[in-house]
Amino acid sequence: MSKPNNDYPDINKLIIEKLKAFPDAVSELAIKAVQLSEDLPEATVYELMQGHIRDMARKDGGED
Repeated sequence: MSKPNNDYPDINKLIIEKLKAFPDAVSELAIKAVQLSEDLPEATVYELMQGHIRDMARKDGGED
């Protein structure tokens, strides 16, 4: 079953604009997840987001 593409881009743009009001780290993660979910299956988005979160934690000194 294919996804109807006609509504998703506008909805995703609206969601992304609303997410920009949140703190940078929250916004970055949520926007990344929305963007990835446009074209990828849920399991792939989950795996990619895990890596992205790990990278952010390392960059921000989350190893402490």
